[in-house]
Amino acid sequence: ETNNKADLFIFKSPIFFGLLNNNLFNFIFIIIERIYHFLASLIIMRFKKIQLVHSNNGVYYPIVFASKINRIPVIAYLRSQPNKLTRMTKIASKNVNLFIAVSSAVKETYISEQIPNDKIKIVYDGIDVPTYLDNIQRAQLRNEFDFKNNDIVIGTVARLDDVKKGITYLIESAVDIIKTVPNAKFFIIGGNPKGLTLKSFLDRTNKLGFDQKIHFTGFRTDVLKLMQLMDIFVSPSLSN
Repeated sequence: ETNNKADLFIFKSPIFFGLLNNNLFNFIFIIIERIYHFLASLIIMRFKKIQLVHSNNGVYYPIVFASKINRIPVIAYLRSQPNKLTRMTKIASKNVNLFIAVSSAVKETYISEQIPNDKIKIVYDGIDVPTYLDNIQRAQLRNEFDFKNNDIVIGTVARLDDVKKGITYLIESAVDIIKTVPNAKFFIIGGNPKGLTLKSFLDRTNKLGFDQKIHFTGFRTDVLKLMQLMDIFVSPSLSN
């Protein structure tokens, strides 16, 4: 995708991993994918005359190595805590010019993986507080989703990926909280590309008898607006 005003190029690529339930085939696909990403980015960087590479949420070594060959500086944006960096990622990290971490915890995780302290800067995510303080819109939204004035709405925004986003833990906590605080309601914004996870969560809350207490919106494009109806925001993510 290109944006002439910002002179920006965003590289998106197909993901082969996970297409087959076979470890050997998946391993082969991973190798093919990495080679494809390296060659494609190498060509794109030269063709588009890229001057700076931004690696989102970590160090993706095929892109970093392509940047090294093209002598293009790399900034790696770090917003989650990996369990352990692979050998290839550690090698590629030596060619990253600057790491930007969203928190001290994320920075410390990368320092423990031998990333130099002076190469990592912390830039906290900014929050435009006035955006969430429209009381008129808040009242309208709470009415739209049938929340009463005395309801305590506890919400989150996340992709419905139970491996990383911890939605199951939020539901388990919700059950305990609702038993103690009857006017508590849970509002979960987010979807899943396949749609299967949303259905499984809906079935689970129905079986628990809390389908009227735990609301799933599915994928939404008006997240900022919907967050105004929340009283408490929770982040159950296991890695972000």
